[in-house]
Amino acid sequence: MKLPLLLALGATFSAAAAPPTAWVAPFKGKTGPSVRAQVAERVCALAACVEKSRATKADFTVQGNVSGDKKKYRVTLDLTPRGKKKPSWRKTWGVTSDGKGLADPDKALSGLLGAMGLEAGAPRAAPAVAALRSPDTTAAPEEKRRERVFTPLDLGGGEAPRASEEAPPAAPPPTPGAPRSTFPATQVTSAAPRAHAPWVEVQVGTEVLTRQFAYADLQIANLRAFRALAIVMPSVQAQVRPLAASGGWPSRLRLEGGFATSVGLRTSISSRTVTYPSSVTRLDGGLRADVLGTPGSAGLGLEAFAGYRSHAFTVGKASDQSVLEGLVGPAYSALRAGVAGRWGFGRVGAFAELAALPLLGTGELQATYFARTAGFGLEGMVGADVGLLPWLGLRLAGQATHYGTTFTTAATDAYLADGASDLYAGATAALRASF
Repeated sequence: MKLPLLLALGATFSAAAAPPTAWVAPFKGKTGPSVRAQVAERVCALAACVEKSRATKADFTVQGNVSGDKKKYRVTLDLTPRGKKKPSWRKTWGVTSDGKGLADPDKALSGLLGAMGLEAGAPRAAPAVAALRSPDTTAAPEEKRRERVFTPLDLGGGEAPRASEEAPPAAPPPTPGAPRSTFPATQVTSAAPRAHAPWVEVQVGTEVLTRQFAYADLQIANLRAFRALAIVMPSVQAQVRPLAASGGWPSRLRLEGGFATSVGLRTSISSRTVTYPSSVTRLDGGLRADVLGTPGSAGLGLEAFAGYRSHAFTVGKASDQSVLEGLVGPAYSALRAGVAGRWGFGRVGAFAELAALPLLGTGELQATYFARTAGFGLEGMVGADVGLLPWLGLRLAGQATHYGTTFTTAATDAYLADGASDLYAGATAALRASF
């Protein structure tokens, strides 16, 4: 009898020692965080809840969406097993008039936990323990057998207590609308992510770029090409998510802007000893939307963006007031639209971005040299993000921007060329903060 008893005990321990893992994702809706806290406390009391960084490895993902208004709030709960794209269980439940809690938490959460194989869903450890209680348990009423919860300590050297024995006093019923849990609230909230994506993200860094500007088929040698090996450009970028807590698509929209300018840049030619102060400036503004995922979340993310770009190169007069003839200072204005992808895993993430830049104007290049000008630009960036603190990270990236222009000229024009190529390429190092 001892060997079967030990085998049964081993089966009991192995079944009870491996509860399913769960990730309770942020709930959508204005009062989503309050309803999520109630659901998370009950789920995490019976399942092993994981942090956001391990969400893709959880056995189940719980999601919710609170909708409606003060007249009638409701929440739709979804349960998606690992490896599945669609929920295996979905139910809509009533919410209290203030929208901050389930109207019938016992019924709603029993259904959710049952779908996970917990509580009302017949735990895997229960049959093994019940079989060891007493030979005559089948004769006891079903409700009596459920009143007593046995642990391995109940199966010591003495006889197992019978189902007919007096059950311990029941715990007082929970307050209506409040979740039941024997776990401290800190056990649930400490692993919970923030309720919404960051309101503001700021990036401050430095770019080091090269520039190559040259003409295609220049027929008269009255224009100069340009080459710079190291243009140092401090830069700042900011993104604001004004509707971060609203839920739904509005919370995925971001206003963004960026500015960069060169420092200490001077231009010279071999035939002269003087140098000419020069500058490169770049200004961006637009709208960005999270198509898939949110910044900082684990797994794959996808963004789309559109806006405006101003990118200019200028050359000033030398200290002797002389001017560098034939060196054009193009000032590009363009639409900017593209997509960005990212992959996050723990504190490290990778990203790539591609943008199209249809040119609206080229400044001095068109106004003074080539009146009939058309052009198009492309921009690409790849890099990595490393988390330093929960709100601070380091970004390292490589980037390239190319503007291509074509000219329509006549034989009598003073300047004759088929087009021009302007390439900026280099690297960026920056600190990114989110609030």
